[in-house]
Amino acid sequence: QGCTEIPLCLDTEGAQIRTGDMETPGVEVMENSLIRIPFGVVPGNETALNFYPRDIIDDFRIGDIISIDFNSVLGQVTGIKGDGDEKCAVIRVLNGGRIGRNKAVTVDRNIAMPPLTEKDEAALRLGVKKGIRHFALSFANRRADLDVIRDIVGDAFVISKIECLEGLKNLDEITEGSDAILIDRGDLSRQVPLEAIPETQKKIIRRAKDLNKPVYVATNLLETMVSSSAPTRAEVNDIYNTLCDGADGLVLAAETAIGDFPIRCANMIVKMIKHFEAPDTGVDSFIHNGPVSLLPPPHGGVLVQARGENPAAAELAGIKVLAPGPHALIDCENIANGLYSPLTGFMGKDDLESVLGSRRLADGTPWPLPLILQLEAAEANSLRLGERIGLVDDGGTVHAFIEVSEIFKIDPGAHGLMQGLMQKSGGGVCIAGDVAPIENHSKNHGSTTLGFALTAAQARYILTHKDWNRVVGFHAAGCAWVYYGVELRRGNGHIKRRFGQAVD
Repeated sequence: QGCTEIPLCLDTEGAQIRTGDMETPGVEVMENSLIRIPFGVVPGNETALNFYPRDIIDDFRIGDIISIDFNSVLGQVTGIKGDGDEKCAVIRVLNGGRIGRNKAVTVDRNIAMPPLTEKDEAALRLGVKKGIRHFALSFANRRADLDVIRDIVGDAFVISKIECLEGLKNLDEITEGSDAILIDRGDLSRQVPLEAIPETQKKIIRRAKDLNKPVYVATNLLETMVSSSAPTRAEVNDIYNTLCDGADGLVLAAETAIGDFPIRCANMIVKMIKHFEAPDTGVDSFIHNGPVSLLPPPHGGVLVQARGENPAAAELAGIKVLAPGPHALIDCENIANGLYSPLTGFMGKDDLESVLGSRRLADGTPWPLPLILQLEAAEANSLRLGERIGLVDDGGTVHAFIEVSEIFKIDPGAHGLMQGLMQKSGGGVCIAGDVAPIENHSKNHGSTTLGFALTAAQARYILTHKDWNRVVGFHAAGCAWVYYGVELRRGNGHIKRRFGQAVD
């Protein structure tokens, strides 16, 4: 620090999962192969990898979708075995590719992690001792993360890196608590669809400007110049637009760290900055739910994802409960997983009569089968409209809540289809209402099929990730999911077909 007037910035690893060391610089993994992720240290190859931090596998759940490295490798957790040093997660590869050492790993749900690693804390203390006054907090998730780093660096200049969805969700509070923010487009593109990165960058910059905080942009600015003496027209156009958006600084990475032309890269940035004038613009929303897909929209136009967290004991105290039987609880699970989209609960009388008469919901949406919640007459008499009811299994565990919107009678003999659906001896009494499923306590983690189950959202994500846009069949058989995809490509005057693999 004392050798230059240019301030140095010490970066941190932050709250991110990464791959461990490997026998070779990278390994190729094949689709449908299995990879072990053990707690104990292994050399690292195509059959067994370490993730860092190693105890992160304690937070994995069977069915989690995991993205590894930047080469489109996708996997799903199909099993968690053993204890202690012998514990390991088993991942089935859904989309093959190359995995390198110390590469980013992303899970399709948020996993809380400490904002700093032990290595980070040691480096920060050494930096403070050496007089460094600028520090970067990687993967800033929330305002509280800044308190952790400031406990070590004091009133130094802290730059928060926005590179994950949690950081986007809490952008305002992070920006307000930081001296500057940095948009890392590389890691951000692991959770934000690539086609949405330009828009997201623009909106983050605008928001930082509104809050009067400097904002920097990093990653892939002059990627071509790692090995070429000149950038592409697309790269200089990207940089100019980034400056016009209002960025206060541009951050080069591989271009100057390992590239063949580091000085030319720096000079190109300086020349472009000299020709730039930034406009003043506004801001809207930041979050994009998923990548642009060429798949047909979900049935009815809505993909229902209704699962909630496990309720606290106080929330369950005194609540009225019903035990509707295993079939109804499976229906609740299917509502949560989006398999019954656009239905958000059990049908009322209008929808039921419409389905029986025309195979359509009352709003005209095609729907072939009734979805009803039947009660004994005595059970129905104890309910009132607007009441929130817990739906439990035979052991008394609550699986879902239903807001009673309708209580009605049906005639089992009015339609042949109803005769096979009636399950209650009292018959003829149903309740309707939206269902709010919670975490399923009764899942059998020893099941051979649980790890292969996909929600509707996960299935659409995988098909989109594979770049499939024509799906000729999707079938759920028992507890196992089976899907077939077909892609038509024209080449050399011929139609080529590619079929996906079935899992049963």
